[in-house]
Amino acid sequence: FLGKGPLKTLRLSLDARETLLEDFHKSLRARNEMNRHWERYLKGGVPHCHVTFDSTCAADHREALFITPLHPIVQQAADHWNHELPVKCNLAISTTEIPAGMYPFLLYTWEYRGTRPELKLIPFCTNEMLQEEFFPYLESAVTGPELAEEVNNYAFDQLESMHHQAFVVARKEHQHATRLRCASRRDSLEMSFRNLESVLEERLKAANDAKIIRMIEGQLYNRRTDHQKMLHSNERAAATADLYANPIVQGWIVVREG
Repeated sequence: FLGKGPLKTLRLSLDARETLLEDFHKSLRARNEMNRHWERYLKGGVPHCHVTFDSTCAADHREALFITPLHPIVQQAADHWNHELPVKCNLAISTTEIPAGMYPFLLYTWEYRGTRPELKLIPFCTNEMLQEEFFPYLESAVTGPELAEEVNNYAFDQLESMHHQAFVVARKEHQHATRLRCASRRDSLEMSFRNLESVLEERLKAANDAKIIRMIEGQLYNRRTDHQKMLHSNERAAATADLYANPIVQGWIVVREG
């Protein structure tokens, strides 16, 4: 990535783009604009493209790739490194807001599946403030010291327990919220379809020309088929809504006064 501002330039060689394109095609991915945009770049003959990690910049520069946790380049990187997760990483920060010391942390991805797919990064730490302000502190963090293996291992059971408790609650809330959204969407689909069906049936009653009758009958058939597909998709989203967690980074944050 080149550039210091929010709008950066990604430059990949032909070999790198071909490798990523081959990997991209190995997985079944949704045919949305984000994936199509990435595929066009990998297939194209231009080695560079604009990218951004900032939502405001993305809105101002529609031609740029907006890199989020759901972007295929992030997903491909995660798939590549998945067998080596969680990554071990020790960090150090300087602050007067948190007592000096060593604090273990675990960073998870939470993947929400349902009507609104989402991927979140969720940190857990034994210090409440450090956990709540994890990412702002991360911006000023530097590489921390190497610690003995036994020191690196003893404290993470507590964090895993903290994660499990939070995960169980979040999973139930997500499934409940998804069922409510699906119920509301089902009612909306039924109302919209009944109104459209009524209009088409009235037109069918008033039609005298055979071609017009066949056309309206075709429209009714198509609308009814589409309606059943949407209802099925909605029911499936409600039934399969779930939350998946994956630990991606674990380590220690050394807090120094200053």
